[in-house]
Amino acid sequence: MNTFYKKLSMLLLIIATGCNAQTNKEVKEVVFNAHTRGRSESITVVNYNVFYKTQQSSKTYFINADKQKKMEEIIAKIDLSIIGDLKAPSSKRFFDGAMHTEVSIKVGNKLYTSTTFDDDNPPEALKPLVILLKSFLK
Repeated sequence: MNTFYKKLSMLLLIIATGCNAQTNKEVKEVVFNAHTRGRSESITVVNYNVFYKTQQSSKTYFINADKQKKMEEIIAKIDLSIIGDLKAPSSKRFFDGAMHTEVSIKVGNKLYTSTTFDDDNPPEALKPLVILLKSFLK
């Protein structure tokens, strides 16, 4: 009987490990990248660190666990498989009225990149994330 419980424990451990590997949705990196002629801006979030870079300067900020969790909750609500197909609500970026912007999200080992959009007018699905990323700079 002792052998039975050992085998059962091993089986349950294998199943649990396999399930965890399949549901690993850990956000590894989020990048907001905007540019136009003569101007660029990048916000990169990795492990509670926010790296902000423009052509003139770069700064590093630290976010707390609550802000990190909020970002992950917002990302969990986004259908990442379609962010490359989202339609931009405006097109000022085509005549230098806004910066060409895209958002990239790395979850596990998969990278999801949005279509380009005006930096001040993201697609509805990305709007809460863009607003939050910009709030990290304050």
